[in-house]
Amino acid sequence: MIKAVGLTGSIASGKSTVANILEKLGYPVFYADDEAKKLYYNHQVAAKLKAEISTSFYKDANIPDLKKISDFIFSSPENATKVTNILYPFLTQTLLEWQEANDNKARYCFVEAAMLFESGWNNLFKKVVCVYCREIVRFERIKIRNGERAAEYINRAQFQMPDEQKNKLADFVIVNDGTRALLPQILLMLNALNECNG
Repeated sequence: MIKAVGLTGSIASGKSTVANILEKLGYPVFYADDEAKKLYYNHQVAAKLKAEISTSFYKDANIPDLKKISDFIFSSPENATKVTNILYPFLTQTLLEWQEANDNKARYCFVEAAMLFESGWNNLFKKVVCVYCREIVRFERIKIRNGERAAEYINRAQFQMPDEQKNKLADFVIVNDGTRALLPQILLMLNALNECNG
């Protein structure tokens, strides 16, 4: 089990906003989605993806076609599982190395991951924080943020676990739909973590 705290939430819930505030408060944050994208350039990952799924994922020997990979992942839950099964062992190792490097920088490290529950990664952490936002607000954010590609991202949201289920599984829920201030909730969550860990 990893000492870091998991941080998740549905698309456009504002989990990155919460992660940025935590960083400003001095807590290291591992951005799993960003690190996963880097791994597509890893030779071992590339070899597995090409051998087990499709050689068309790579424009040449070393350059991944990230859009093609993304389209494949979000075309079906089965496809998402295929890529996850290849990628996440490497991502877990990257996370362990990151945590070791950041372990002494603060009392807690946080891991921001959109598919934390869907991938089973929640089992790596002692505690999980879920950032919640009402669906109507999330979809409005997606439309503003993604413009012409909004429909594509709204469709991707259907691949994520329902918010109600995530909230039940999480140890802490932070509401980020404009009805409550974020910082007081984050501070309450940090205090609760301190109490849990003495």
